[in-house]
Order: sequence, then structure tokens, then C-alpha cells
Amino acid sequence: MITTTMTPKRVNPVRQRGSAGGNSASHSSLSSETPSKTAAADALYNQGSGIGRFRFTRHPNVFKMIEAEDWSQVRNFIQTDRGTKTCKKSDTSGLSVLGMALGFHAPIDIVIKMLEIDPKASLKWDMFHAVPLHVACLNGADLEVVNYLLDHDDNTSAHCADNDKRVALHHAVEYACKAELDEDGNEIENDGIDVIKSLTSAAPSMIKTNDIHGDTPIDLCQMVKYEIGDESLASYKQAEKVYKVLREANIRLYRRQKKHWERKKEKDTRTRKSQDSSETGSTGASTRTPSLPLMEDLTLADTMDISATGQTDKSNIEKKRKTKLFGSLFSRKSRREDS
Repeated sequence: MITTTMTPKRVNPVRQRGSAGGNSASHSSLSSETPSKTAAADALYNQGSGIGRFRFTRHPNVFKMIEAEDWSQVRNFIQTDRGTKTCKKSDTSGLSVLGMALGFHAPIDIVIKMLEIDPKASLKWDMFHAVPLHVACLNGADLEVVNYLLDHDDNTSAHCADNDKRVALHHAVEYACKAELDEDGNEIENDGIDVIKSLTSAAPSMIKTNDIHGDTPIDLCQMVKYEIGDESLASYKQAEKVYKVLREANIRLYRRQKKHWERKKEKDTRTRKSQDSSETGSTGASTRTPSLPLMEDLTLADTMDISATGQTDKSNIEKKRKTKLFGSLFSRKSRREDS
């Protein structure tokens, strides 16, 4: 069964695609009515097991092979030219062949081959705007597969959000919080915790991402614990393990951001000091253009000369000052004598 989103806090219906149970029911109804091959193909196509707008009535349907988990047949089919073309298509809901394979825990070699055929498949979204990594994490894909998807697109898919604004980490937390038990009641080990560690390492900021309801991955984990209530249950203990991993990742993110902020602050301080030192000479005197001296008869040309050299020839300025001063006195004296 492939699911694309789950909301443990609310009772929203779980969205499902490619349900094996639905197909088995349809098979029984088809056999009782004994429809023609064309009608059977149309029925399968309408269920979403067709490939996009293309119907393969004469050729094997790779989606049906994946649903049957017949990996040997899938492996052989995608090696053919027809299989290569099929791998680049999607079903009626937009689910790619790669997404379908990840939902049914395809072996790593098949995932690698499909990405070799269509390298952009890891970032193709379906009608729920979910990329293959969303489907893989929600359905408990192996750590090796998740790491390969992250490496393939340089962690880009880890930052993609679906229509519920949930990233892959949200879905990984949902899966990891569910403690699966075998027939004897013993917990079944899975890679859920390790997948969360890998996602928080590849995209640490996603731990603070809010979904459409304002819930972060940590919030989802805490809600699961609250709903279980009984700390003695295996499901509660599993959710507590997930919470501890997320809390440690959140602390690492905080320390990294704090260190980055401190370095930026230190750099800004050094920059300001450098600017201040460039404005002040080695003797502490300002190297800025000096203001006009308090001399009534000092011309602008004299001031420009001072600003250009940074030094003042006191004797020349004093001589000019006396010449102008005496000249003005003589002119006033001569005017008095004339009067």
C-alpha cells in the first residue's frame, strides 16, 4: 500500500494510491462478470494503474509488476527499449514509475537504474505535489535507498514540500513513530531512526519547517506521544526514540546557527575597526579633509592646498596674512587722508 500523507493529530482521511487491496477486489469483480480484455484494461486504467495518458494493452504494465513486487520481471523489463520509455511516464495521479517502485520497497539496483533512465525523476511531483522521496519516507524505504536519492539530487528533494507543506522529514517521522510488531508482539526493527538522522544531516533547517497546520516534525512526534499516553507501550517508547533524535538534531542546528552568527558579528566588528583605523592616522590625527582655518583672509586656494598635502606651511600663510592685513590698513589710511 502506498500512502502519500498522514496526519496523526487530525482525522483527515489517509490518501492512498496503488492499493493492492483495491486491485484484488477489482480482479474478483472482473472475473465474476468475465469482461472482455478491452474492458478489463479500461478498468485497470481508470483505477490509475495505467501510465499517464498512455495505455499498454499489448505490452506488460510495469505498474502491475511493481504492485506484484515481481522485481525480477521489473528488472528485465526496464532493460528493454520499451521499458526505458515507460520509466519516463507517470500514472493518472502523476505518480512516476520511480515513486511507485519506492512505495513498494524496490531493491536499490532498480532504483539506480530508473534514475539512470530518467535523472529528473527524483524531483517530479504527483497530484499531491509529493516527490519520490516523500513516498519513500512515508512507506519506510531502506536507508540505502533514501541516501541514494539524497545524493542523486544533492539533497534538493529533502527541501521539497507537498501540498500539505510537508517535507520528507515530516513523513519519515510519521513512519518512524509507528512501532511495527510481529506476530509474537516483538518490535520489528526498521531504518526509520537512521533515515531521520540522514535527513536532518542533509537538510537540518527542515526540522523547523511548519506544515499546513503549523506543525514541525518535532510537533508530530510529540502529538503521537500525547495520543498514546501510556509510556509503557512499545509505540510510546518508539516515539520517544524519534523525539530524542530530533531534539539532538535541533540542538546541533541551534549551535551551528549560533556559531555562524558569532562569526558574522566578529567579522562586522573587525570591519568597523578597520574602517575607523583607516580614518585615523598612526599618530591619531584625522586624515579627513580639514575644515577651513579660523583666518579671515585665508583663501579657498590655500585651503585646497592644505587638504591636498595634509600639512601647512605656517610661514607662507603668515606672510600672506600679514601682506593682506597691511594692504587693507594702508588702503583705509589712504582713504582717510584723501578725505
